[in-house]
Amino acid sequence: MAVLRLSDRMAEAAEMIEVLTPPTRPRSIPACPRCLSVDSAPIEYGLPFVPECLEWERQGLIWIGGCVVTPGLSPDWHCRACGCEWRDSARQ
Repeated sequence: MAVLRLSDRMAEAAEMIEVLTPPTRPRSIPACPRCLSVDSAPIEYGLPFVPECLEWERQGLIWIGGCVVTPGLSPDWHCRACGCEWRDSARQ
């Protein structure tokens, strides 16, 4: 029985990604319902297994929301100013 190390699995996953392009800033960024800041980022769910995801989060292009998604309940936006998270009213 062959045992794959985590680094081997990550390398295999990276090979499956043909082109990884950074996300673009959404055209319309909703204001935070708590503090009214527009320093918000869309929440991306899933395991961030490529270093670029962490850089995009640092740049404010995305917010990493983790691996657990509850359809209809998980928030869509994260306010970088106050930490509030909310659902996009257009998607409810």
